[in-house]
Amino acid sequence: MGDIGKDVVSLAHRLILGYDPAADVVEKLAAEMSSLEQLRSHLMLHFDTRRQMEMLKVMGFLYRSREAEELYYEQEMDSFLALGAAVETRIRSAINKQTDEYTRFHHRRFFDQVRVLGAIRTKIFGHLNEINVLDIGVMSVSAMYADGIEGLRLYTTDHPRRSGENANFGSRDFYPADLETEELSVRYPELIGKFHVIIFCEVLEHLKLSPNEILRDFKRLLAPGGMIYLTTPNGNGVRRIPCLFRGPKPGRPIFSNQQGRPS
Repeated sequence: MGDIGKDVVSLAHRLILGYDPAADVVEKLAAEMSSLEQLRSHLMLHFDTRRQMEMLKVMGFLYRSREAEELYYEQEMDSFLALGAAVETRIRSAINKQTDEYTRFHHRRFFDQVRVLGAIRTKIFGHLNEINVLDIGVMSVSAMYADGIEGLRLYTTDHPRRSGENANFGSRDFYPADLETEELSVRYPELIGKFHVIIFCEVLEHLKLSPNEILRDFKRLLAPGGMIYLTTPNGNGVRRIPCLFRGPKPGRPIFSNQQGRPS
């Protein structure tokens, strides 16, 4: 009888192979594996892991010629994000105030998001006493923006059913809306041309509406010289590589409000 629990097997399988194991696989490995080292060795010798490593070699060969260019842009970005020890300490302090499990897990991503906003605030809009920032999709990181960065007024928007999250982490300037059925510029015309920065991080992939229509609406809300800070998960990350060999994953269809939702 193995000494490895099913939860550990499932987690290790997801981390190493990049996808959830079938129930019978979990049962089998939990019964056979007697240590974490044995489980790790077993998964590292799995066919999908070897195929993933081969794919990484191919990708490295294909993109090797772009290493110098990528290094240049990486150095440029590092220079842009350099805010000094005092500012970074303030940002970390704002993040550390949130002790929930989700924040602890994503603390690195949240630090990067707040740091980017800090760089935009300081290096692009430093000539202004205050900038207006709209955060799309309220999360614990929303509270960190105003707490970690000086000289900004935070506005938030999210689905009406998430008003509780705004009460916990958002701002007093909350504009509830369903982005799949409503345009912010139509429902709240007073927001047109108002924002210096719109933060749209890790939200786009949850929406079924055409990205073109969403971003077109957001652009109407930007002040002159304003910008949209957008991030999505890395669909080509190492953990996603095995999915390339298993074919497309059935997902929700993207629709257009101009053409109507799919039946």
